[in-house]
Amino acid sequence: EAGPDNVSDLLYLQQLYDLGAAPYFDAAAGKPYGFTTGPDDRQAGADLLNFSRFGLLRQVMERNGDGHKLLWGSNFGWNARASPWGQVTPEQQAAYTQRAYQRAEQEWPWAGPLALETGRPDLPEADPRWGFALFDPAGAPTALGRAIAAAPAPAAAQPSRCTARSSGS
Repeated sequence: EAGPDNVSDLLYLQQLYDLGAAPYFDAAAGKPYGFTTGPDDRQAGADLLNFSRFGLLRQVMERNGDGHKLLWGSNFGWNARASPWGQVTPEQQAAYTQRAYQRAEQEWPWAGPLALETGRPDLPEADPRWGFALFDPAGAPTALGRAIAAAPAPAAAQPSRCTARSSGS
């Protein structure tokens, strides 16, 4: 989207570079939502919204000389309710999320932390963001919450995977 109400994350990041922002951040962040496709859908394009779009943000960083910086997933996931962000079954949500973490670890050495959308939103129960939650409104774990709790702990972040430069170097 180019506006006026929204701006593509790809355009926004490029505009930050165009304004000279590169020395003022140590990492960038994006929201690699899956919408209705799984984490292994490799299609990526400026007109597609899916998990693989995260790689397009990385390409913007690399074109602007920031290949040494990490790209964080500030919010990501699949929604298990009818929502503006698509809908998958709770079982798909759990499986897709686990596979997304695997894919990032295996294929994206430049990826920083990938933070899920929400644990338990402070919103009315009818709000579609509850479809991302790890816990239901009563506090019980969702299928996603149970899958995350049962998963092995992720590998520790490796500081040597990408090194940030100080602005003075």
